[in-house]
Amino acid sequence: MTIVQPKRESTPHRATRASRVSVLAIALIALSAISSFGLPDSALAQKVAFSARVGTIGAGPEVSLGTAAVRLRAGYGLLPIKLDAAKHFEIDGVASATLELPKNWYTVGADFSLGGLFRIGGGLLYRPNEVVAEVTLDEGAGIDLGGIKYSYGKAGLKGIKGTQTSRKAMPYAMSSLSVGGASGLGLFLDLGVAFAGEPEASLKSILIPGTDVPQSLLDELESNLKKEEDRFVKEAAKYLKYWPILSVGVRFGLG
Repeated sequence: MTIVQPKRESTPHRATRASRVSVLAIALIALSAISSFGLPDSALAQKVAFSARVGTIGAGPEVSLGTAAVRLRAGYGLLPIKLDAAKHFEIDGVASATLELPKNWYTVGADFSLGGLFRIGGGLLYRPNEVVAEVTLDEGAGIDLGGIKYSYGKAGLKGIKGTQTSRKAMPYAMSSLSVGGASGLGLFLDLGVAFAGEPEASLKSILIPGTDVPQSLLDELESNLKKEEDRFVKEAAKYLKYWPILSVGVRFGLG
């Protein structure tokens, strides 16, 4: 008989304010260099706009550089959202189940005028964080893993923690509706999709501290967790290959 202590989960990496500023600064330097080709210095100051946006890639600032025909954009979004994850697992009884979406989102891209109010564009969407789900069972509750019902305490189980990963840097395509000129106040609506690639999943057990669990039961638990991972990936692949982009914002252009 082996006394198994629960593994300590490492704290997910959180992008600090300094790192966010650094990423945006590098992006803006690159955009500024690109936009300077063929443009006199006096024109560049008239092509800068500062924006605030909110949507499926978070709420935060954006800076754009360019002309009325071609505009280069870099932005950051904060999305501190936790959802109820109970519907993604077969749970009996009382349990805490949460699903945390990626918190930090960065964009670098360009868009092009189609004339009038409409623009099309693309670029890269970067998310350093993962989708994290966690289920904690109360006494008397149970969860189905790999076709086997695990009640609280069976094989020392207290809960599970899962992560869903996919491509961190995702190409995106987008169309925009922009109201207002290059100078002064304006509004915009972005609608598009980012291509995240094939999703992967990882499930880990959360054990009751100090529980005396035979190794054979732990091996069986790990095997059933792997079956649950495979089921999740198969189902999630239907909709997690893509991330929708829907943002509305207000822009202020200088010049």
